[in-house]
Amino acid sequence: MDKETKMLFELLNSSDHSSQMTAFQLLLESLERPVDWVYRVWDTLVFELESVEADQRAQAGQLLSYLAISDTEFKMEAVFPKIWQATYDQNRAVADTILQATWRIGLASPEHKTILLQAYKSRFNEAVSLGEKGEQICLTILRNMKKLYLSEQEKQTLSLLRT
Repeated sequence: MDKETKMLFELLNSSDHSSQMTAFQLLLESLERPVDWVYRVWDTLVFELESVEADQRAQAGQLLSYLAISDTEFKMEAVFPKIWQATYDQNRAVADTILQATWRIGLASPEHKTILLQAYKSRFNEAVSLGEKGEQICLTILRNMKKLYLSEQEKQTLSLLRT
């Protein structure tokens, strides 16, 4: 892990909210591509999914979702239930932000995508049964599925262009 990335992780615990948010956004940007330092932070992030601090839970769930594409040891299979449980967090903002990031897990492998889509199907049906209260969850799941689809189409197009 380079010094800049290490500093960004340190800033996530800063007392300055602006510094925290900037560091978090920069980390997410760096995770658009696979990284080699995934396991240096993995266990800490899994632990933080159960933090008493809402911000830490939200950040951990989002970062783990983004790190899925770097997970060469397939640890996500064991962690997915914990991330998915966090999408039911009592703090609605935490639950929503984690749910919004979960589509990234589907980019990791066909197996991850299958697990994710099964979870989406179940959650969508639960949300539909809630009526108006579940509308936001349904919309988020539909948006996530669109993002996953578009990302896969983009990858296929790029691979065709490279050949």
